[in-house]
Amino acid sequence: MRAPSSCIRRGVASAAFFLLVSTGLAHAHGSRLPFAEWGGFAPEAARCQRVIARAGAQCASQAWALRRACRAAVLAGQPCDEAATTDAIAAVRNRALDVINGYCTDLQARALQYLSLSFDLQNDVVDFCRDSVSAADSGVFRPALDGGTLSAVERRCIAATADAATDAMGFAFRNRRRCMDHLAVIDRGTPERAAEIAQADARLSRTATALAGQLAARCGAGVFDQLYGRSPAQLLGLLGQRADCIGGRFYIQDAVLCPASVCGNGVVEPGEDCDDGNTASGDGCAADCVQ
Repeated sequence: MRAPSSCIRRGVASAAFFLLVSTGLAHAHGSRLPFAEWGGFAPEAARCQRVIARAGAQCASQAWALRRACRAAVLAGQPCDEAATTDAIAAVRNRALDVINGYCTDLQARALQYLSLSFDLQNDVVDFCRDSVSAADSGVFRPALDGGTLSAVERRCIAATADAATDAMGFAFRNRRRCMDHLAVIDRGTPERAAEIAQADARLSRTATALAGQLAARCGAGVFDQLYGRSPAQLLGLLGQRADCIGGRFYIQDAVLCPASVCGNGVVEPGEDCDDGNTASGDGCAADCVQ
């Protein structure tokens, strides 16, 4: 028998690395199905579901790689063509939409609770791709964007943080997709659906511990906390939540939702124009994180 994949729980606190907040952000797709009524899709619709989530994850990963390369060049004292980077990221988003349009039909999209292939589905992909990059960019490179002089040790720590963030996001994408894609095809009455929750908690906890420990070791004692004003586990937790939002954005059910945006946590999230890690005004970012 095929071993069940793992899926994050509903309403249960896991490690801080991937803590989910069960107050999702509203999007234009159809009504979310109760989890008990979600899944068991026909093969064509299930394939469309896999393609949607994979295209969204690839878009976010590739766009982040482009943005990260640009930031890393500047950090190393080298030039970065911002316009070319922006154009390349736009091309990545367009390729993701082309892939979905090549595999999915309106009928399949509606079976998955989208209103249409060309309206809310495309908006969700573009928004997810953009939001993921904004979160990673602001969370990782904020110390370099503040305008202060960085030491060689601090620059190496930021580079290590970019590595860890990339690993955290990639893991979240893969873990959530494997879980939800499995649940999308099995019968809704399958008891294993509930059992997968506990498996996910253990796997995410192990990943959190490993990545945070590795990052702390690479940065050195006290360097990370001084740069970011938080622990590696806390920052990777915020970025992990944003990446794990792939479950709430592309699988239209009510058990796995996107976390709510929190102004003042140092990560630019949906609905925010900036986030400098506090809620004070007069320091370049408004108290409500909206410019």
